[in-house]
Amino acid sequence: MSKQAVKTLETFPNPNPERDYTINFEIPEFSCLCPKTGQPDFAVLEIEYIPDNLCVELKSLKLYIWSYRDHGAFHEAVTNKILDDLVATISPRFMNISADFNVRGGIHTNVTAEYIMMNHFSGEINNKTEEKIAAYLRDQQNEEGGWSLYTDGNFDLSCSVKTYFALKLVGDDQHEEHMIRAKTMILNHGGAAHCNVFTRITMAPVSYTHLTLPTNREV
Repeated sequence: MSKQAVKTLETFPNPNPERDYTINFEIPEFSCLCPKTGQPDFAVLEIEYIPDNLCVELKSLKLYIWSYRDHGAFHEAVTNKILDDLVATISPRFMNISADFNVRGGIHTNVTAEYIMMNHFSGEINNKTEEKIAAYLRDQQNEEGGWSLYTDGNFDLSCSVKTYFALKLVGDDQHEEHMIRAKTMILNHGGAAHCNVFTRITMAPVSYTHLTLPTNREV
């Protein structure tokens, strides 16, 4: 008898909340329905997060993922919905989700959504949490100076610009060694002006007010 899919996520207490550590999940058989054709779409989900007080329980996560098998949603919407539900359930210190969808109609889609405590912009973040996030971001910097969308991935310009910006927000000086390496790597790949459109929209309201992002015109 098949198990009925549910959308309830369960949790358990983080056994080591005093330490920042990363939990990675790979879900190779995610599926949902195309809202236009009703045909199934298949993807590999990669979930990476740093827990705060709670961790997500794996059986409930499996059942939650199953619940999308009969659910019609665009790739972008379903990826962000999963991120929103997980963040609402466990309030992690950091979370990144990548959904790598199989080719359909000759087009390959990869959607990544991230959560890096955007409460900073609303003034609700506390210094202790902010420093934990910053420490994690510094630790994830690769040898060349940039950042990737997922562990051991390739350099990603938009991800690196947002991370550089986040570290400036928490107070990292642009003349520190890790910030110099980051800025150099970003400039070598065209600077902030060559980020994807979503990153440019996100950065525009604040980068011109009190922070300077690395561009080929202004460093």
